[in-house]
Amino acid sequence: MRSQGKTKRKGCCSVKVCNSCGAQVPDSSSSCPICGSVVAQQEARFVYEQSNTAGTPQPEVVRKKRKLPKIVMGVIVLLVVMFALSTCGEDSSASAEPWPTGPLAQMLPSMDRECASVFEMDDSLSIRVEDNVSKADYDDYVAKCKERGFVVDAQEASESYRAYNAEGYLLELAYHSFDKGQIDIDLEASKVSGALVWPTSGLATLLPDPGKSKGMVSSDSSDYFEAYVGEMSLEEYSAYVDACIELGFDVDYSKNDESYQASDASGNSLRVEYEGFQTMRVSIQAVESSSDSLNGGVVDDSQTTPDVSAQTDSEGIDPAFKEALDSYESFMDGYIQFMQAYNESTDTASLLTEYTKWMSDYADMACKIDAINQDDLNSEELAYYTEVTGRVSAKLAEAAVTV
Repeated sequence: MRSQGKTKRKGCCSVKVCNSCGAQVPDSSSSCPICGSVVAQQEARFVYEQSNTAGTPQPEVVRKKRKLPKIVMGVIVLLVVMFALSTCGEDSSASAEPWPTGPLAQMLPSMDRECASVFEMDDSLSIRVEDNVSKADYDDYVAKCKERGFVVDAQEASESYRAYNAEGYLLELAYHSFDKGQIDIDLEASKVSGALVWPTSGLATLLPDPGKSKGMVSSDSSDYFEAYVGEMSLEEYSAYVDACIELGFDVDYSKNDESYQASDASGNSLRVEYEGFQTMRVSIQAVESSSDSLNGGVVDDSQTTPDVSAQTDSEGIDPAFKEALDSYESFMDGYIQFMQAYNESTDTASLLTEYTKWMSDYADMACKIDAINQDDLNSEELAYYTEVTGRVSAKLAEAAVTV
């Protein structure tokens, strides 16, 4: 399902920015990761607009706007501020950049325009064009990308396009008619072109070995594991999910054709997704990192959330509504993990592209969750909404994540 119309927000928030170059700086840093200058708090006002038009797939139920719990709303507002500061109130001509010419950029057709921003790394490229791009210009660019071979496992809507090429490079396009005729272009190298060695220790041992030779382990620690597995057909993905269920990952589960999320009896949280291009993403978060592990690992009964697994499985919950909340929680798990790594890194400049994408994606997710009106929910949906938002709030508090 998808929302329609336009949402406007106005507010004021304090954020850290560099006086020299204007870059956004984490609270944990006293100097700018870009230019090295000393930074200070500055007051910034913003106006953020979000609009979706017919045909754009959005994983949420059409609901009226209502405020979330304070801690969740506070994080949402702060992140939307940072995203809005990067896109609003700026003279794009003053910071225009030429169309990139690096290896990844050469895989794409050029729009023959200057860019509002370009972030290019060895395995990823992000381009934003704000030069009054018309819908016809966008449609023409999509057609040219298809001619370049980005047609594998394509997902297309009126203002978005997602597809792989034959080498597994993933292209994502998004058109924003409400924002200066803006196009966002993201290209990522294949995550499954290397050799996959499944770990023989740690969280990975709680999961079935997929038995594939291509892929990558992107994260492996005592509390979180993530891997991308190549050469996985949709049928093999389904068989892998069944194998996970046989191992006990069937508590509070959520399942559709291309994603599965559940916990085991100990509380370890699993998520498996079919990404397209015969690629499966599998991640597991240890119980020690869940919302029940507060106060240094001692469970505080007052902080635990009620068991609503029966409600989760009942027909009283709109499947699209549940999928939206499950997607929100999964996104927040990844966000927390990234921000912890970002705040602990001594080389935040190397993470700038990924940091910017997290901010942009969070702004979109925030709009979807904030559109839910609790007054429109039945008792089962309200219980699940309370469970998920409460669990996310606890995770944020436990992780002490700062932006």
